[in-house]
Amino acid sequence: MQAVYGLIGHPLGHSFSKEYFSQKFKDLGLESTCCYDLFPLSAIEDFPQLLDTETNLKGLNVTIPYKTSVLQYVHAVDVSVQEIGAANVLKIDANKRIYAYNTDCIGFEKTFVPLLQVYHTKALIFGSGGAALAVAYILRKYNIKYSFVSRTSITSQSIRYDQVDAYIRKGYTVLINATPLDY
Repeated sequence: MQAVYGLIGHPLGHSFSKEYFSQKFKDLGLESTCCYDLFPLSAIEDFPQLLDTETNLKGLNVTIPYKTSVLQYVHAVDVSVQEIGAANVLKIDANKRIYAYNTDCIGFEKTFVPLLQVYHTKALIFGSGGAALAVAYILRKYNIKYSFVSRTSITSQSIRYDQVDAYIRKGYTVLINATPLDY
């Protein structure tokens, strides 16, 4: 029986994950032992049912809007998830224990750090979801001050979109888009 991997979130029409990972399994000669599928969940409360239904589920990618709410179902988190408060990768072991990881922060760090300049000391993060939290985690690591930009001010570190012009003039030298692509 094939090991099942996949993506949870809602909606998933924007995702190219199934095609990407199916091709990756084929390229690695794993298509007979591994498969990848999309699992659109209209509510995170449907997650336990997915685990019961997909008995060979070994791992999941997590996307909008469940990067934070999925944590209520995991058994262990790595350090980055603990500090970020969001996960985008789940490993499911033979005992159905779920381990949460965050690779958003790794991808952001690897692409962002080579571009850093000494004057990059303040950043605006557009968005306030799991990807934005991963970006903030990396900015803290490099001592870059930041504010979140969202529709409503959600924390003392956030501003509204209609305030952006004034804040850019205050010396924000880094602008990071962590909003959903097609929503």
